[in-house]
Amino acid sequence: MDIRRIISLASLAAPFCLFATVAGSQTIPFGSNLPAGPVPAGYAGFNWGTGANQAINSGPDAEIFYLTSPAASIVEFDRSSLFNLDSVDYQILVSGQTALDSFDNYTTVVSGFLGSTLVKSVTESYPGTGGNLFTGLNIDGVNKITFSTTDTYGYLDTSGNPVIVATNTPAATFVDQLKVSSSTVAAPEMAPASAVSALTLLLGSLAISMGRRRVVRDSR
Repeated sequence: MDIRRIISLASLAAPFCLFATVAGSQTIPFGSNLPAGPVPAGYAGFNWGTGANQAINSGPDAEIFYLTSPAASIVEFDRSSLFNLDSVDYQILVSGQTALDSFDNYTTVVSGFLGSTLVKSVTESYPGTGGNLFTGLNIDGVNKITFSTTDTYGYLDTSGNPVIVATNTPAATFVDQLKVSSSTVAAPEMAPASAVSALTLLLGSLAISMGRRRVVRDSR
């Protein structure tokens, strides 16, 4: 058995390798952090759509969209390098606040793509009042995110049953903060268990090879 065969056997003992992930967390704020109008291309290192899909910031006073707090209307964002979407904090319209016997419910579908391939979708539902922060999304290894929001509103009848007046689809998605992290593949790292198995097989193969050589020499 020559050295090349020993190395080959050792590699078979550890077929599974872990790829190191280099992750740097980044919080991207909108609203009062930007002037009113289109979110500039390249802001925080991302593209923020074009044309009808262009992200629009409300500005410091939130008057463009009459929001409860400054935010940006976002349809999509992307960049060339891979990233993970970790959390999203939504805002709503002032007119969307629940009052008395009315209700206003939002549902946003967040989709992550790698090129044109859908990697993962997450559906988030939130009311017209209360916190709208969603964490732990784990939409990982993507280069594009899209938002699609539905706004359903109505009132409660005398028995307390909801009566839907209308459903706006699509409705604007207002975001005041995103949290992302980088997702880049670095040099492969062997899993510890696989490394031990590979080393054991390598040492065993060396011992067998040396034993065979001794047998051959003794027979002479």
